[in-house]
Amino acid sequence: MRARLGATLSRPLLARIARDAGGNPLLAIELARAVLRLPRLPSPGEDLPVVASMQQLLADAFAILPVPSRDAVRLAALLAVPTLRSLRAAGVTPTDFDAAEEAGLLTVSPTGIEFAHPVYAAAVRTAIPAGVRRQLHRRLADVVADPDERARHLAQYALEPDAAIAREVAAAAERRRAHGAPELAAELHERAAKLTPPEETAERGRRRLAAARCRYDSGDYATAGAEADAVASELTGEVRAEALLLRASVAWSADDLATALSAGEAGLAAAPPDSALAGRIHAHLGVFRDAPEPARLHAEAAATLLARSDDEADRSLLAGVSLQLFFNEIRAGRPARTELLERALQLEGDEPSWLAGTVPPIWWKAIDEHDRARTRLHAMLTWAVGRGDEPSQHEVLTHLGEAELLAGRWSAAESHIRAARELGEQLGSGLIAESWLGGLLAAYRGQLTEAASVRERCLRLAEEHDDLWCRRLYLQLAGLVALSAGRMAEAATAYGELAHRIDALGLVEPLSMRFEPDWIEACVGSGDLDTAAVALERLTTRHARLPRPWTTLGLVRSRAVLASARGEDPAGALADLLAARAAVPADVLPLDRARCLLVAGMVHRRTRRKREAREALEAAAAEFAALGATAFAERAREELARVGGRPPAPSHLTATEDRVARLAAQGRTNRAIADALFLSPKTVEANLARVYRKLGIASRAELGAAMVGVPPRPAEKQVATEGR
Repeated sequence: MRARLGATLSRPLLARIARDAGGNPLLAIELARAVLRLPRLPSPGEDLPVVASMQQLLADAFAILPVPSRDAVRLAALLAVPTLRSLRAAGVTPTDFDAAEEAGLLTVSPTGIEFAHPVYAAAVRTAIPAGVRRQLHRRLADVVADPDERARHLAQYALEPDAAIAREVAAAAERRRAHGAPELAAELHERAAKLTPPEETAERGRRRLAAARCRYDSGDYATAGAEADAVASELTGEVRAEALLLRASVAWSADDLATALSAGEAGLAAAPPDSALAGRIHAHLGVFRDAPEPARLHAEAAATLLARSDDEADRSLLAGVSLQLFFNEIRAGRPARTELLERALQLEGDEPSWLAGTVPPIWWKAIDEHDRARTRLHAMLTWAVGRGDEPSQHEVLTHLGEAELLAGRWSAAESHIRAARELGEQLGSGLIAESWLGGLLAAYRGQLTEAASVRERCLRLAEEHDDLWCRRLYLQLAGLVALSAGRMAEAATAYGELAHRIDALGLVEPLSMRFEPDWIEACVGSGDLDTAAVALERLTTRHARLPRPWTTLGLVRSRAVLASARGEDPAGALADLLAARAAVPADVLPLDRARCLLVAGMVHRRTRRKREAREALEAAAAEFAALGATAFAERAREELARVGGRPPAPSHLTATEDRVARLAAQGRTNRAIADALFLSPKTVEANLARVYRKLGIASRAELGAAMVGVPPRPAEKQVATEGR
């Protein structure tokens, strides 16, 4: 849609176009064009416009049908699921469909009626005169067995306010929402609001808000926010407070922190001070507040007020409040009260908390328990999909991307980040977190131009939203890009500003910010050993307060780097580094473990221990290559080049053996190598056998490490280029 029409449609509208197009992309484009020509976008209860060519086709086919067949087709088109049982109850017999079936409009089966194309049913509905359509809805409401289907037909039949019908329609809407159909629920809630008698002002307002909440769940942020604003401006008291709370929630999901805070505070002012509603608003403000101490105070106030409520929803909200308290106490530098976390998980039961439900995986990511984080996030994603809750899906996908990025599973991380971005674009979010993660992944992979572009986008987002959280992400990414490019002074400046902003916020433990080891490396690289020492003390304090694998590895790595730069004997620091690396499992922090080898190689090289340097750097380069960490692999190769000399074994390879070995180390098959070098596969196999023997290795998997640091032969460069 964006490429062909230059338009960005809401997530629910895109889903409806995809459904009505029936898998035909050209029809989807035409449907979108027809939608964009409308004076206003269709509401969830309205059919999408039918393209002119199909409308004419249906009109011609419909005109020649006998009257009983037309009536039968209209009734089938108005049913959500046109079963023969419901149609018989409405006075239709299967033979009434014979003419329509012969015309190719639909098919009749023992279970019901199926239109030949999804648009056919919409075209039929569009052509029904309004008065006739109302009477058909009345007829169906009297005979359908399903209460939700009956309520839908009553909603379309009734024109005047009717309290009884409004209640029936609202109850059906709640059932639809509970069953994961928020868009259908929004349509029913909206009809219930219109059918509510004018004197029931507050009830009408609540039903309008219920419709807006369903639109929010389905990803239509613009409509949900506009309706919440409208209700807040028209009503007073608790309904106004509820509307402002919804407006704040929508803004938060759209990465509009300023609006989220202002609407939340206004809602708190409108709510009765000691009410459960005030507790719910405090609970949300505890999420919206970035600074840990104000967020903690909101969570405590919410816990006090919600504990008095008899409402089951408020009781379940207490799980989220407990998670907030746990989270913000840690961020404020207090000891981790894991009993709060366990209590919250018990309160949740079978359903994850919809408020602050990502706190457990944030915590597990912070302490490098990636499997637990992954399991929780996948469970939350399944739950959100089942409920049709797209804002929650977007948030969970983003956290999954970060979890896999930290665990070194970069293909999985890329998939989740891409899914989060696609969904975020459709939802109209600011794309802040997924842009940051995408930039980190690009930097790790050595795609520094792309990472720098993301860094600039993050900067613009931070300025647009005046968002301190966004600015912290940007500074971390800016530091990593500069560090990866070898611009140490620039990286040190970015990390220094990041530390200053974290301290100014009172954020003692920034759980997702793992920047001190890189800051120390950048300071040492730029010759600022005093600041490096300050950063090392900061990291030491973080580790003492909350030891985790990443702080363990970061601390020993940083001590080795600083000791070497000061000219101190690094033997003790290197021993600690290698012991710490061995203590952390290979699948927990593969990038950090490889960086320990890189540092060991650099320190050995500076102390002229060439053999030890070469061994560490070759191993580091191989681990980086296995991860796809191109930038770090290049740094390892550069360090190897500085070691001097050349490993003896690879120099004994012939030119052909060298070329074959390098292409095999890149992962190419024997057939691909043969094609690239104009050899037969048998010749390639024989050359590889000689390579293995000369290098003292047994398999292709060992070639990468064996060939690292050997300058390519001039002829090999040309052949490799031709092969690409």
